[in-house]
Formats: sequence, C-alpha cells, structure tokens
Amino acid sequence: MDKWLKITKAITPLLILATIAVGFALWRPKSTEPPVVRNDAQVAELSEKVRKLEATVKRQEEEREVWTRHADSVRDYQNKMIQKLTEDGEPSKTRLALMAILLNENFAALQAGKPEDFIFIERDWKISRMPKHLDVNQADLKWILQFLDKEKSLVPQPPGAPGTPER
Repeated sequence: MDKWLKITKAITPLLILATIAVGFALWRPKSTEPPVVRNDAQVAELSEKVRKLEATVKRQEEEREVWTRHADSVRDYQNKMIQKLTEDGEPSKTRLALMAILLNENFAALQAGKPEDFIFIERDWKISRMPKHLDVNQADLKWILQFLDKEKSLVPQPPGAPGTPER
C-alpha cells in the first residue's frame, strides 16, 4: 500500500498539469477572421445571404422614406388645422369677452336695482351701450368701444370715448 501511495503522490502533480495543458489546448477563443470559402457551394450560399441582406436594407430604407413623407404630411395637416382653429377661435374669444361684460354689467345693475342699465347684444355682436357699473382701464375702454352700436346706443358715450369731453 505504501508503494501505491508514493506512486500516486508522485503522479498527481503531473496529472494536474497535464489536465490544465489539455484544457488550454482545447479552449481557444473564436476566430475573428472572416470564414474561408472552400468551394463553389459555399460561395453561392454566402452570395445569396448577402443579396437577401442587401434587399432587406433597401426595403427598410424605402419604408423609412415612405414613413418620413407620411409623417411630414401629417405634420403639415396638423399645422393647418391648428392655424385654422386659431383663426376660427378669435371671433369666439371676442364673443365670450362681450358676453362676460354683459353678464357682469347686468348683474351689477341688478344688484344696484337699476334694470334700465342692462346691456344687450345685438345680432351683429354689438353692445347696446357702454358699461356703467364696471371699472375699465383705457385699453379695455378702447377695446369695448369698437363693439358699441353707436347708432342705437341708449346712453351717451363714457368719459374718454372719442367725441366726449375729458373729466
């Protein structure tokens, strides 16, 4: 038994080194070089793969171009619609502002017990008279004056209005 133990102890380091050497010999990183074509069948196969890849790339470029044109036309349409809504929105904003003036003035006249001070909006979106109960600055006054129906106005122009003396 001693004899076998001595032989085993002597051979073990050699076996370990041999195992490591065999492992390194078998383990190799993959080659980064292109494959070597050895026959016409491989050449034909690789040529077919290259042709398919080129066709795929060309198709993707064409699709990208179509989508880009489509996106541009959608963007143009959106910009036109935004512009149209903005232009169409201006009369609505003006009418809302006139209705707000009418509501505020008529509510103030009602609270003051003076229903004769009510303001009315005509069919052409002109107001029947200038507000008496609202405090307005010069810019607002100038803006409101453009909507005053001067022919049908029941009340004289407020101070500062064109054609009236200053206070």
